[in-house]
Amino acid sequence: MSLGAGLSLLKAMACLFAAVAVVVRLPRVVRQRRVDFIWVGTALAALAFSANGSMFRERTVDAWLGGENSFHLVRNLLALSAVWCLRAALVQSLQRRNWSRSRTLREASIGGVLLLGLTAAFFSIDRGPTSGAFIPNHLAQGGTLVYTLLIMVMGGWNAADVARVGFRELTLRRQGHDRLLRPGLLGLGVGGSLLVLGCALEAGYALLGHLDTWDAVATVLQASFGLVFLPGAVLVCSAVAWLGLCAQGRRLKIGLRMDILRMAPVWDHLGADRWSPGGRPPGWRSALSADPQKALYRAVIAVEDALRAEDVGLPEKQRCALRAAERRFELTS
Repeated sequence: MSLGAGLSLLKAMACLFAAVAVVVRLPRVVRQRRVDFIWVGTALAALAFSANGSMFRERTVDAWLGGENSFHLVRNLLALSAVWCLRAALVQSLQRRNWSRSRTLREASIGGVLLLGLTAAFFSIDRGPTSGAFIPNHLAQGGTLVYTLLIMVMGGWNAADVARVGFRELTLRRQGHDRLLRPGLLGLGVGGSLLVLGCALEAGYALLGHLDTWDAVATVLQASFGLVFLPGAVLVCSAVAWLGLCAQGRRLKIGLRMDILRMAPVWDHLGADRWSPGGRPPGWRSALSADPQKALYRAVIAVEDALRAEDVGLPEKQRCALRAAERRFELTS
């Protein structure tokens, strides 16, 4: 399979995944009756990815739009708007607070000005018929240079904010169960930085290509863009997926349920059922209960009572399980 066919297949898969996510999240959006940046961004991404070799061919879509490379503008407007919405949702989620109305308006105004600017630059280009390499074929025109630079500025701005927040949260979340988030936060920081570097490389290529100077350097910059940008995009997407899994695990209280299972050998070793009359011993039944926090708390209290009364020791593995359960209540108290 060629690189182009592989990218086309990835776009089709991304489109289907995003479309399913939009449909699944729609009832929640209707209930909330407020702007959901994740839903809007995902819907825009589904539209941006819908033009690919497997679903709607780019030349076919461009023909629907007039056949003068308007598809290139529409795709970039959809993709950049999706990136802005998803970045807004991600940053607010990581910082655990919603933007104020003034912050939202300021961020939206900056993004809107950039999108209007690149739209105006696009229509100033003498575009000609549909081209598979629109920017390289028209880079001699000033409008194409401005159009490309504004795309890279908006992409780099969003990526830089993601990297900044990722590294900042990485320095703050050093304790307890937040350590599970650290691989995702590191991925956001490193991936976002690579995306910023990729945007800078593409901007440098566009500038040198427009000036028609330092051809060798321009060729290196153009070739380096994919080598830097694609790994950055993969890192960011993987980090978002990891953080999503962590959030889902927290909603399902997976950690609490696993701690209950780890407490079962401690309970059996001490015969702690004597100190919890009528209580449910830790095991699969209590781990799958509707309130695992209450079940774990009762198990910890019974085990601690048994330890004080029996004055016996625990194997190292069981001591670690008990300490982990005790720390959880120190963190959630």
